[in-house]
Amino acid sequence: MVKCVIFDVDGTLINTERAILLSLQQTVKEMTGKEHPLGDLTFAFGIPGKKALAALEVPDVDQAMSRWVERSYDYASDVQLFDGIEETLSTLKEKGRMAGIVTSQAKRELGILLDHFHIQPYFDHVITFDDTEKHKPDPDPLFAFLKKANLSAKDTIYIGDTPYDQLSAKSAGIPFGLALWGAKTTIPNADYVFNRPQELLDLF
Repeated sequence: MVKCVIFDVDGTLINTERAILLSLQQTVKEMTGKEHPLGDLTFAFGIPGKKALAALEVPDVDQAMSRWVERSYDYASDVQLFDGIEETLSTLKEKGRMAGIVTSQAKRELGILLDHFHIQPYFDHVITFDDTEKHKPDPDPLFAFLKKANLSAKDTIYIGDTPYDQLSAKSAGIPFGLALWGAKTTIPNADYVFNRPQELLDLF
């Protein structure tokens, strides 16, 4: 029985795609002089920001990461909660089910987002980039969540939108649900496919 629904953030809870890509494009251009088409930057979804910046050959990854976060505020109006997310989280709470987050975002930036959309109270446990040495697609962040929440893999389901999310869930032995409302494409062999957040409630 599913006791806890674990969510990814970008592309699952919150539609940050345009803000992430535009601010990344701007940051890389400022620091390298190169302007990448937005379509070439989508690989950054689902992996730690510093790893994406290193792949783009930015000379000072730490400085670039700080600048990327700063630039993202310029596109705050492009960041939105996906339709149906708050309703779904509220219903889970009413049903006595746990909800959690496992994300590659840093704790600070995640806190800003959750506070902005007033959804922090819905989540019982959160694992961010800062909580583990290894990150998705490694299973360690999900293992850390299970330990923190005192749950077993069979008690949970991980909802995400990228192959990195699926690989992490599979390696942790956790069923994976594809958030098709935010995914760029279907992912083969997902345990569940959800077209809308409200469909998660059918699990109960």
